[in-house]
Formats: sequence, structure tokens, C-alpha cells
Amino acid sequence: MVYKILKRSKGRVYAYLAESVRDRRADGSSVVRQKIIKSLGLVSGEQPNLPRNAPRAVVLFAGGSGVECGMVMAGIRPVCSVECDPGNPKLSNALADANELNFRRYGHKVIRSTVEELAALGLPGVPRDIDFLHASPVCSRFSMANHRGSEQFEDLTQARAVALAIQTLKPRVFTLENVPSYRKSESMEIIRSALDGFGVDERVLNAKDFGVPQDRKRLILRAVRGGMLPALPKPSPVVGWYAALKDLIPRLPESFLLDDQKRVVADKLKQHPDVEALLVERIGWRDKPKVRLPWEPCWTIRASITGDQRGGDRRRFIDVWFCRGEVKSLTVQGLAMLQEFPDWYRLPVEISVAGALVGYAIPPSLIFKVYEKL
Repeated sequence: MVYKILKRSKGRVYAYLAESVRDRRADGSSVVRQKIIKSLGLVSGEQPNLPRNAPRAVVLFAGGSGVECGMVMAGIRPVCSVECDPGNPKLSNALADANELNFRRYGHKVIRSTVEELAALGLPGVPRDIDFLHASPVCSRFSMANHRGSEQFEDLTQARAVALAIQTLKPRVFTLENVPSYRKSESMEIIRSALDGFGVDERVLNAKDFGVPQDRKRLILRAVRGGMLPALPKPSPVVGWYAALKDLIPRLPESFLLDDQKRVVADKLKQHPDVEALLVERIGWRDKPKVRLPWEPCWTIRASITGDQRGGDRRRFIDVWFCRGEVKSLTVQGLAMLQEFPDWYRLPVEISVAGALVGYAIPPSLIFKVYEKL
């Protein structure tokens, strides 16, 4: 079982995920030791300081700003992000506001224009002297959740804009993130064509294989100009949702199970009668609500679950059932913890906006792994 521990160093408290490991001695006896799996950062939630000469980065299609968080964790300074969704300007502006608020200390700015518009004008206002360029083109038409989706002219236009940005900004490193099906698209082929002279690696990664308490698959492309790509870190043990939320659970508000939730809980208890707690989907399910055991990661968190489709906030979207009969409602803070946003990240006040931000984001700790050796 994976669990959280705290350690003090130089007057500061840091959190780590750890597990117990049994080592055998030469005499045949054994000893149990504590193995650190990964650092969760400062418990105080203090935002990292970065040196003035830290590598500089630009992010296209910023969305949930998980990429910028991961960059900061890896010692990279995000100096500019581009975020604009003409189809949902209110939400897009709210996401841009959160981006500006959280990264302004790094000399960061948000350009509120579409990447396509900027590319057509020669990328005005986008810094040229950068080390990293990242793009997360809109994925809605490629998503598994959109069964009727197909590649459109807008997708190809976005891809051409990304290709132009690579050629214009000439970054040392280019990265891309999207849903797995984007890999086989014409849009992806357009972007690949702009990476002549780069060492390129692309693969589908699951966040749960890198210690994120969430089953979330994403296509990740890494490209280094004129160089060899370092290997990705080795996979780490799976972290269950309960270990990630354990400190938050006592502060969660009370809730109750709906009839469909009760049925899936009863079915799960037939297989695991002694289980302590269950994570249960409340809304957004198709055939039946998803349910997870404590040692299992959460399912993929979607951006839509915290909004009521009328522009309002939905206050119940996932529940935690306990064997003692208590039920609690997961909060947006809990969603952010399952997505592994750092404690210092300040979420928007509106539940639907904060939930969309988390749902659109790639887990920052996964991006940290991607950039760690680049």
C-alpha cells in the first residue's frame, strides 16, 4: 500500500509518497524499510523561486495551465501562454485569468488571441529567445468522449499554426500533448513535418504509471533540435485515490448516495466485503457509475462534471462512501489533488470554472516527468 509521509528539512516540511519494502539479509532474516516513491513538494504550498537564467518557455493552447505548473516544477520559467477559445469566451477568459494570477511572478503574460490568428500575423508579442515551446491543440473532436467527432478544417488550421510557431520561434525543445487518437490525424502529420532536424519521440503515456492517482492516457511528443532524446523516467508504483485524498477527507462535506450509486456499491461489496471506502461517480456516467477501491487510481476526470449545463456550479459530482455508513462529497480541491496540482496553485472561486480548469489540464507531475531530463 502506498501512503503519504512528512519530513522536515532546513525548517521546511515536505510531503512524500512512500511504500514499505522488505529486504532480505544474508543470514536469511529480513527487515522492512520505507521506500520513497516521489516527492509531493512543500506542505506549506510555497510557490517555487526560479533563477533569472532559468530556461524560458512558451505554451500554446494553454487551457488548464497544468503544463505551466509542470514546467515550474522542472525549473523552467513559463514566460508566455496563448489562450483563447472563441466558442466559449467567458470560460476561456477565466482560464487566462487563473494563468496570469499563478505565474506572474515568473514574468509571465497571457496573450488572449487564438494561435491561428497570431500565426497569421507572424506571432506578434510572443517571445523569440525561448528554450521550450509546448502545444496542446484543441482535442474535443478527437476525444473518446466525443463518439461523433471527426477532424475538421479548424484542426488542420491549428496544426499549421503550431508548425509555423516551431519554424518561427526555433525552440531547442518542442513538446505536444493531446488525446491518444490525435496521433493518427492529418493534423499531427502537419506538425511532424515541421520537426525536420529534431530528434523526435512520441508515445501514449498513462498518468497512473507515473504516480498520478488517476487513469489518464495522453499522447506526448518530445522533440530536441539536433540532439538525442533522454529516456523518460521509469514507471513508478500505482497510487490509489485514497492515499492522495486521505488528508482532505475529514474536511469534505456530507453527502448521500443516489440509487444507481447504491447498486454499484453493493456489487463492489460482494467482491470486497471488507473494503474501507469507495470512490463513486455521481454524474456524467453512461452505463453505470464508476466505482474505485482505495488502492486503485481514479478514472479520468472530465471538465464537464462541475457545471450544470446552465452556467451554474454543481456541488456534487463524485462521492466517497465509507464502510461505517458515512458518505462525503468530493470538492474541486479534491479533483485538483487527483490531478496532482501543487498546493501553491490558486484555483478560481467558481466551482464550474475550477473544475473545467482541472479537467482540461494534463497532470502537472506528468509534465514534470516529461521535462525532468530535457
